[in-house]
Amino acid sequence: MYDTKRKCFADPNIRNKCQKRRPRELFFFNSTSSQCEESSQCLHGPNSFKTEAKCESQCMRLVGNGNVSEECTDYSTCSVTCGQCTLTRNCTPGPDNSSSCSGIETKTVELPPCGQVLFRLNAGGARTDIYNGWVSGNGTTSNTSCINTACPQNYRYAYVDHWMSLLPETISITLLKNGTVVQFITFNATGSNLTNWFTEARVIATSWSTLGVDSSFYLGPGDSPFKVDLADVCLNPRTTYLRVFEVEHPACSFQLPADKPVIVYHPLSCKAPVDNTPETMAFADTMVITFTH
Repeated sequence: MYDTKRKCFADPNIRNKCQKRRPRELFFFNSTSSQCEESSQCLHGPNSFKTEAKCESQCMRLVGNGNVSEECTDYSTCSVTCGQCTLTRNCTPGPDNSSSCSGIETKTVELPPCGQVLFRLNAGGARTDIYNGWVSGNGTTSNTSCINTACPQNYRYAYVDHWMSLLPETISITLLKNGTVVQFITFNATGSNLTNWFTEARVIATSWSTLGVDSSFYLGPGDSPFKVDLADVCLNPRTTYLRVFEVEHPACSFQLPADKPVIVYHPLSCKAPVDNTPETMAFADTMVITFTH
């Protein structure tokens, strides 16, 4: 069994003839260009992938400062959930010493703007009827101690009912896992109402770099009150950026935790359709909606 680094740095092997009844493996990681590239011939062996996205998801994370020979640890996690966050990691040059990488590396990450919490949805605990909780407050609490703590009821800001007087400029949805931001979307909320801010046309910032015009946004009643998909279906994790499930969904090919609601998200920053495997999806602990004005 090849580990990831050996797999990506292995020489691609070309088949004399593509095998019938098997998906073609046409993509490989080029360690010289530090890119996933397509071959004109079928490949086999460890450095061969059915899709470019599959190659990128496994091999591009090995690239540091443009030099794939570097040895780098993962970046630290953010200790804040809004504003700017500075991450650090240890990095040393590879054997050829051609890299500028040395010692501690840092990078600045832009998180959602810091603002007032409007709504906090916690996974599990049978906290259902989420849409009506958001629009009318059903089954929620305005107890401010529940802003940063998982309570039996979802938290809802008392003045959400006076939306127009709030004069929101931005609204952000932030997904948290173990207290750390994992994904977010920030919307232009100027002139919006309680639901129409949740559209692709209003997105002004997001941690998913390829979330765009092909995405389907839905905020409304039903078993999945919040959805961001490449298609309004749930046949496999390739189509999903974000979904909140109140009940089990028979059309989904990935297994949902038994304790509902479930906050499903795509963990990579690049794009949703990586491949049709459960490990491309993850489950957040908390979804927080905030606003600035």
